[in-house]
Amino acid sequence: MFDCSASDKMCDRCYDIFEKVGPKKPTSTTQRTELNDLKIKPGVYPIIFISTFPDSTDTVFAENLANTVYRTLRTDYELDTKVWKSIIKDSVKGTFTLSLLIDFQKFVKMDPDVVDIVFGQFPLRMDQWEKRRTTVGENGMHASLGRLMFFEKIHVAKQARTLVSEERYLL
Repeated sequence: MFDCSASDKMCDRCYDIFEKVGPKKPTSTTQRTELNDLKIKPGVYPIIFISTFPDSTDTVFAENLANTVYRTLRTDYELDTKVWKSIIKDSVKGTFTLSLLIDFQKFVKMDPDVVDIVFGQFPLRMDQWEKRRTTVGENGMHASLGRLMFFEKIHVAKQARTLVSEERYLL
């Protein structure tokens, strides 16, 4: 399988999503930054954490949870990480979904015990998170494709006006 994270050239699946969600002609610094966020950097090990809550849950809980995850990784564990957050509402199911894309550095050993310790500090059990490791060979997905699919969901939610919140936590 082609690993787009190993080259500047993207596979067809990644390129299609990249073209769909990226700014068409980036002119501002913000748009260029967003375009650069879409591309995976060398030495990055992305993991996407997803948790779905009933619509009755206050979205402030999800916002605070995302902020706490980032602060804990940054201050307590001193990890040089970038975190992207989205909260998307599903009116049909009566739920909203918090998704966190975390770009860990490959030198950080992210075994399940470490992840459980980091996320176990919050009022949400680890079994309430779905973890998607976006690496070559897992579920026919590679790191670049997994990351781009995260941003594609945000793009689709914006179009459907179901995006409640999104944020980038940058260093």
